[in-house]
Amino acid sequence: MKTLSFLFFLMISLFSHAQSMTKITANNKNFHYVGRYVPEGTAIRFGWSGFTIKAKFQGSVCKLMMKDEPTSGTSGNNHFKVIIDGKERDVLKLSSTKEVYTLAKGLGEGSHTLELVKRTEGSIGNCLFKGIGLASGKKLLPWTEKAALKIELIGNSITCGYGIEGEDEWCGFSDSTEDASKSFASIASQKLNAEASLVAYSGRGLVRNFAGDTKDPVIPQLYDFAFPHSPKDWDFGKWTPDLVVIHLGTNDFYMGSPERSAWVKAYVAFVQRIHKKYPKAKFVLLTGIMLSDDWSKDKALTNINSYVKETVQKLQAQGIACHHIQLTTMDPDRLGCDYHPNAEQQRINGLELAQKIKALGIIANK
Repeated sequence: MKTLSFLFFLMISLFSHAQSMTKITANNKNFHYVGRYVPEGTAIRFGWSGFTIKAKFQGSVCKLMMKDEPTSGTSGNNHFKVIIDGKERDVLKLSSTKEVYTLAKGLGEGSHTLELVKRTEGSIGNCLFKGIGLASGKKLLPWTEKAALKIELIGNSITCGYGIEGEDEWCGFSDSTEDASKSFASIASQKLNAEASLVAYSGRGLVRNFAGDTKDPVIPQLYDFAFPHSPKDWDFGKWTPDLVVIHLGTNDFYMGSPERSAWVKAYVAFVQRIHKKYPKAKFVLLTGIMLSDDWSKDKALTNINSYVKETVQKLQAQGIACHHIQLTTMDPDRLGCDYHPNAEQQRINGLELAQKIKALGIIANK
């Protein structure tokens, strides 16, 4: 009888504890979001690589309320980097059958910081962030840290961190080996103390996609979306970058160089369109990392450099602050899945990009 009484008491205690958790919904003004999203009632929906949720909370416990929304036809789930009090925890893999995840427990009773970074790209699917659960009576505190710079980075699989954690070039794509937080784009942004909003999708190009595909949308067609698989446009008034970095062309030039005048015209038009949204922003157009003259049919690296230089000249003539940076071609000993740069190569290119942006002097006052 005593055993039954104890078990009953234990069940009541556990139920009371679960009921006493304080729910903080995603529309709380003290959450700090970096990247594109759309409010959905008290929740928010997002999908682009690298989207980041930042929060400062009280208490010893933090639970995540998040629904994974895998894209139809995909077999993967979204993954997140979890950082509590500046220390990286185990990677969080979402489940299609679960919506509550314990991120931390047994913390001190003071205040703590949380950062969640979406490692996987939009092709995997969107996420519906509903909020966090804290210990009874605990609160979400204002996020007061401010970055010195805001950068929007537009690109393809390299920017997404495709295959970055693969053991070698022989593995194919998987949700577990992708990590946008370790891409050159994120590394450079961290080095520049910048907030980074990524708009990137593997296999996509400026005028044509990987292997010459023209059926699926190219990056300029996806650019206005709040998340890739949605007709909802992003509200460009929510977040304005100081610098826009674009790395496109790897997929366009994979099957040979596209017709020059049409490609340059498309690039000029794309930058002009972005410039109208961010008239005070400066632009950097990148080449390099995966393209090389050695393996290509028609000197792909030489050609894209020439095309981009012409693009920059045309934009500068229109009064748009635009620059070209060529990044070092990846080392064949630093390859991840499907011949993409691995984490070390991405780190090298990220540090290189940060140094070259500083050398341009375009963020001297930041």
